[in-house]
Amino acid sequence: MTSDRELGLRRARTEARSLLKRFGVRSAAHIKVEAFAAAFGVKIVEGKLDGARARLKAGPRPVIRVSDRPVPLGEWRFCVTHELGHHVLEHEAARVDALCEGAQPHRPPQSGDARHLEAEANTYAAEVLMPSELVGSRCAAPRPTLGIARSIAEEFGTTLAASAIRVAELSPERCAAVYSEAGRIVWAVRSPTFTAWIERGESLDGNSVAYDYFATGALDERPQPIPADAWLETDSDEELVEHSVAIPNTHGVITLLWVPEANAARLGMDG
Repeated sequence: MTSDRELGLRRARTEARSLLKRFGVRSAAHIKVEAFAAAFGVKIVEGKLDGARARLKAGPRPVIRVSDRPVPLGEWRFCVTHELGHHVLEHEAARVDALCEGAQPHRPPQSGDARHLEAEANTYAAEVLMPSELVGSRCAAPRPTLGIARSIAEEFGTTLAASAIRVAELSPERCAAVYSEAGRIVWAVRSPTFTAWIERGESLDGNSVAYDYFATGALDERPQPIPADAWLETDSDEELVEHSVAIPNTHGVITLLWVPEANAARLGMDG
C-alpha cells in the first residue's frame, strides 16, 4: 500500500512536470523562476526574514518573501521554487509557516509514512529546476562524481549541494550525497541501490577525505578510494570512492560516495 508520504511526493513531481510542459521547457535556458511564479499569480519580494530564507504568504494575493540577505543565485532560485511548490501543492498556510522557520532548502526528505510538506516542496523545486528529463542521462553515468553535479549546477543555475542530491536521487549506481559541517554529518541522500545507512549527526571518521577539511582547512578535491568503514558500519576491508569538495560560504563539505559494482557484494549491497 502506498504511503501518504509517497503519494505527496508523487503529486509534487507530477505538478512540477505539468509546469515544465505548460512552459515548453526543453533546456535550462527555459527555466525562468520569476515567470513561473507570475503565471500562478505569485509576487516575489525581498525583505527582512527572521531565521528563514524565504516564506510564502498565502491568500488571494500570494507573495513569496525572500530574505534580503545576500545569497548565491542557485540558493535564491531553489528557495523561491520551494515556496512556489507550497503554493501549487496547496499546503496549509499555518503548517508551512511553522515548517519554514529556519528551513534548509537543500535538506533531503525525511523518512516515514506521514506526509512531509517540506519534502514535497523540495521535490517540486528539484524537478522544476533540474528536470529528470534533462539531467537524468547525465546522472546515469557509470562513475558518479561531483563533476556531474557541478556541470548540472553550472548549466541549471543550482547549488552544488542541490545538484549532488539530484545525482544521488537519479543515479542507478550505488552512491550517496552527504553534507557535513563542523566535522559532523548534517544530512545524507542515498540512491535507491545504496542500501547502507549514513547517520545524521555522527562525527566524521578521521579516514574520510571530508574530515581533512575540518581538521586542517584543506582537502584533496579529487575522487579517490578510501576504506569503506570510514563512512559505513562494516567489517569489510573493501573500499568505496569518495569525492569531497569544500563549500566555503557555508563552511561545509559536500561529498559524493560511490560503491563500485565489484565491491558491492562484500558491503552488503548486491541486491
